[in-house]
Amino acid sequence: MIDDIIKKVKSETLKASQFVISSEKQGLYKGLVKEYKNSSPEFEIDSEVIKIFKTFCVQNNIWLISEGYFEKRESFHKFFMILDPVDGTLNFSRGIEFFTIALSLGSFGDNEHPVLDDIEYSIIINSKGEIFEGRKNGSASKNGKKLEVSNIKYFADAIVRIGKIDAVKGEDLNNFFLGMINLGCTSWELNLLAEGKIDIYLEKKQRKIFDFAASYLIIKEAGGTVLSLNGEEISGLSLNYNTKSTLIFTNSHININELKKILL
Repeated sequence: MIDDIIKKVKSETLKASQFVISSEKQGLYKGLVKEYKNSSPEFEIDSEVIKIFKTFCVQNNIWLISEGYFEKRESFHKFFMILDPVDGTLNFSRGIEFFTIALSLGSFGDNEHPVLDDIEYSIIINSKGEIFEGRKNGSASKNGKKLEVSNIKYFADAIVRIGKIDAVKGEDLNNFFLGMINLGCTSWELNLLAEGKIDIYLEKKQRKIFDFAASYLIIKEAGGTVLSLNGEEISGLSLNYNTKSTLIFTNSHININELKKILL
């Protein structure tokens, strides 16, 4: 049954992605709906995409959790979906190309709330129309071609994605790594890691579960490692609206203990 719903989810995500890309090209939905104190602003484009998936999820007995939207789980829900309607909304609002739709899907087990390790399928479609997918115990792919993380071992050869300047303690990271990037779109940056184009993703800020749930499975199936900033596994994180975590995503060849010495 999961294969049937995955086909439907992929089709719906493709349609939603085309809507977002077309909206950006036409300069639509760039304004805020609301701006909350001490929270990220809610953009019109996010609200429009959530509407699309709310209808789809009702029709297919899917429990939906999304940025800016939460519903109570009901007994008729057979599947769960974790949705980031537009990752990189600020980029979208400024006409910067780095934005995506990112979502993950799984079947319900016995727990009230599924965990990251329960995700069975992830799909991320970026503004270039590139499709990144992951299947649990299967593979990760870009446009149908298998993905593998890099085999870089040494910091001096590694390109790292880093958050704000104060994201880590100690010396300037330029003293350790070959290069650094920050594109303002978590899933786009993590797609680069899955492709082997960058080697480490670091985030000291507590990121919401929608920000990285889809990328979690893709990175794992591409051969990567996913941890919190202190080096602990996050596979057991509950997929509920309030879940947050710091993040280390790596290619699995980087020495985590040495990395922790720099970060902590």
